[in-house]
Amino acid sequence: MFLGIKEFNEVLKKEGSQVVKILDKVFSHFDKLCKQHGVQKIETVGNSYVACAGLKAAETKLSKTLQATNPIKRLTYLAIDMIQFAESTNITGDQKMKVMVGIHFGKAATGVIGYHKPQFSLIGDAVNTTSRHCFLKMENADHPDKPRLDAANLRLSREAFIELERGGGMGKKVQFEAITNVVFKGKAPTEVYIQRKGDAVGASQKKSGLAGMMGKGGSGGKDLKELLKKAVNTIIDKKREEREFMSKQFKNLLEKAKENKDQVRKYKEQEDNIKDDESDIDDDDEDLELKPNRLFLTLPTTSKSKKKKFSEQTYESNKMLIYTGYLTLFLFYLIQSIMFINIEHTFENRTAFIVLRFIFVFFLGLGFMMLKSFSRK
Repeated sequence: MFLGIKEFNEVLKKEGSQVVKILDKVFSHFDKLCKQHGVQKIETVGNSYVACAGLKAAETKLSKTLQATNPIKRLTYLAIDMIQFAESTNITGDQKMKVMVGIHFGKAATGVIGYHKPQFSLIGDAVNTTSRHCFLKMENADHPDKPRLDAANLRLSREAFIELERGGGMGKKVQFEAITNVVFKGKAPTEVYIQRKGDAVGASQKKSGLAGMMGKGGSGGKDLKELLKKAVNTIIDKKREEREFMSKQFKNLLEKAKENKDQVRKYKEQEDNIKDDESDIDDDDEDLELKPNRLFLTLPTTSKSKKKKFSEQTYESNKMLIYTGYLTLFLFYLIQSIMFINIEHTFENRTAFIVLRFIFVFFLGLGFMMLKSFSRK
């Protein structure tokens, strides 16, 4: 859809720099209307406003009610509301703004163009055709119906009208008539559909677009009822979508809570296992407690079973050492006996000899008792 302001050069001469404020006011309102009707604004160039409906990327963000409405039908409603607002806007004094709208249906390439100031754009023959219908760039300027085409605020191409009728048409709200044998640059003769004069929603009336539907008389009551029904359906769809979204979020939270609960239980089990392992290690440390500055391992004060177990471990680990001790004591006893036999005649005092031998025997017995205590199971 292309929208242009009629006699824009004259407006620019009269208003000068003030025309920027006027365009900002009008185009800002057009942006709101686009959002209301489910139409994607493309760009504004000078006095032109370009919008499009039916883009896949933009359609997914619309409510189900708007998605179910034919794109050309949405553009037609939008064009009527734009014309109504423009005709209620003063340019200078009592002079009202006049606009012209062209709507076409076709394929176009889309993409972001530019580096320093990138901009989303539509490219293709459909864009050029829409512009020609808006600004009425005719090759046959001597067409007998040229004045009627110039006076029409809303013009639909043949393709757009066919798509509108396929989508259910506008009913009695807005009716179109065909102007045949219109030739645009580089195109074969075609039809242009303009709004009939005297329609319930006409460009020549003070009320048009959605406002005309709520007027008195004719089918205004039915139109208002249909409009309210659509509004209610839109709200219901939105609430349903919000409810479904909240339901999904709640389910996700429940699943995450369950996962966290299972994770906490696993961590707790792992912590309990670690504590049990530490307890076992502490018990083992008590069982194998070492006392410094001792030749052999000694048993701390603990239970009888632990003492027995520790005694067995001590005996097994020190068996060779104990046997060696026994052998050493035996050799030492043998040596001291031979030695005392040889030196007995050197002692003049018999009592001193007996005392000295007793001391040697005493220490040998003490060593024997120590080895015997360590070797006891």
